[in-house]
Amino acid sequence: YNYAQFFNLIQNHFALKSKLLAAIPGQFLITFFLFIAPLSVYLTKEYGTRRIALLGTFISTFSLLISSFISQTENFVLFI
Repeated sequence: YNYAQFFNLIQNHFALKSKLLAAIPGQFLITFFLFIAPLSVYLTKEYGTRRIALLGTFISTFSLLISSFISQTENFVLFI
């Protein structure tokens, strides 16, 4: 899956007229991946793959759980 498949769903769910506003969560997602990659490599070398994978699982689960209660796009961006 990619963000383009969910773009129209997000735009319709939040009743957004602007495509730019609907694209913000996807832009943050890509930017976050690019910025967090060096940190994750460092932490994996320092603490091991298993610990970092478990930490990532907890962070992802928490973010997904919290984002299911979001009703505004501005708040949705914070939990991606």
